Amino acid sequence: MIEFKGSKERDDYAQLGTKHPKLLDLLIDLAECVELMFKKPIVLTSVHRSQDEQDALYAAGGNKAPKSAHTTWEAVDLRDKIYTAHEIKFIEGYLNTKYKNDNKKPVCFNHTISGNVNHFHVYLQR
Repeated sequence: MIEFKGSKERDDYAQLGTKHPKLLDLLIDLAECVELMFKKPIVLTSVHRSQDEQDALYAAGGNKAPKSAHTTWEAVDLRDKIYTAHEIKFIEGYLNTKYKNDNKKPVCFNHTISGNVNHFHVYLQR
């Protein structure tokens, strides 16, 4: 099951089929796996961001915004607070084993953002 932080994330997700079909397939695969293994959904908290949205997000934390794969429809963020530490490690391992990027960057990692909030960053090159 796939859930959404809000309507923007739902609307952006609906566009993934044309913007980045392989990323859409990855999310469907992950949702099915997590449902089967843990009886939990995945929750999309960010899909696409414009550069202005990216700049505003980082400015709030007093930082300069890095270039983001969110602006090119190559990344999504997923909520992690609904998972145990074991489940988080499983999800990272599952995605990083099954999917690969040509540039060797990890497909999935869990990290902390401003406000001391953790989430999964899922990145898949075209």
